[in-house]
Amino acid sequence: MVKFINGVWCAAGVLALACGCSGGPGHDVWTLNGSVPETGGTVYVDAPAAGGAWRAVDSVSADAGSRFRMELPAMPHETVYRLRTSAHVLYFPVDSTESLTYDPVSGTVGGSGKAALFSSVDSLIRADFTPWMTAEADSLLKRRLLGMLSGHYDSQAAYYVVRKNVGGRPLLSPLTGSMDYKLFRAVVNSFSGFRPEDPRTRQLVEEFGRIEATRRSAAGVEPRTGVIYAPEISYFEIALGDCNGRERRLSESVDSNRVVVLSFVNFANEGTGLFNMALGDLYEKRHRQGLEIYQVGFDTNQHSWSAVAGNLPWVSVYQSEGASQVHLNQYAVAELPTVFIIADGEIKERVDSPDGVVAAVEKYFK
Repeated sequence: MVKFINGVWCAAGVLALACGCSGGPGHDVWTLNGSVPETGGTVYVDAPAAGGAWRAVDSVSADAGSRFRMELPAMPHETVYRLRTSAHVLYFPVDSTESLTYDPVSGTVGGSGKAALFSSVDSLIRADFTPWMTAEADSLLKRRLLGMLSGHYDSQAAYYVVRKNVGGRPLLSPLTGSMDYKLFRAVVNSFSGFRPEDPRTRQLVEEFGRIEATRRSAAGVEPRTGVIYAPEISYFEIALGDCNGRERRLSESVDSNRVVVLSFVNFANEGTGLFNMALGDLYEKRHRQGLEIYQVGFDTNQHSWSAVAGNLPWVSVYQSEGASQVHLNQYAVAELPTVFIIADGEIKERVDSPDGVVAAVEKYFK
């Protein structure tokens, strides 16, 4: 049974409370509106349930103009929902009190950057992935997903990718697929760095530990002992602002370059000048061949830092000397400057001298 409430057809009883009627004073809600091809068409919204199943949370019938609007209680954390209409089955994330729109023509749910990214990723998977696709096509799809998710590996879209099943087959096969492994690892690293309290993070880290142990065993490499955390075999994500205030993520540089020099500096410290001279020579020689430098400045005065960093050709970001030292602690940096070489998505070595950084980088371009 359905009834018309405040210009919207809502299911009676409990469902009516969740649709339009649930958003009374003092209640945070998120909204979904749009249209359907047919008058009176029904729109269903489902939420995740235990064991990978879905449970219905609301449904609504479109009005005489084929329009609909739904309001549902905001969840305490970002959640992925499923939308079902006669034309589409779509998945989309909701974070707090967003207002989203369903477009029946494009078959997408938009209204926020997160929803747009999720829709793009889901559309690509639905269009290109099949359980019987060739290895070449599979690798190309994973490369495209890496590019789309670059800088957003801690998003719901990224988590959706690592948990997605199509036709009973997991989308990612990190045990055997090189690109699958890189994508899975990137998501684990970002969740570890940006969502440490998220219960999914621990699950991802433990699963990645098992995957890594199996891969090392298959390669004849001695397994690591104890719990394996992804950052121990890769790198910690860093996301800080550059001279123009634009957020720059370390993962973006790692994903799009052959080798990345991660440099921690304070321009006022003795030795930074010699390091940057060596880095400048390397950058000029190897940048077009796939070298990037991601330099984190820990100067006391941001204006003074910007005056220097603004003239450097590589990625320069700022972390106030008096702010949280989480990145220095993660990388166990005791003094500045300190440099790390990242290749193939992993920290290969730590360098403490200008001559050492040149020799270390050149090894990867022979």
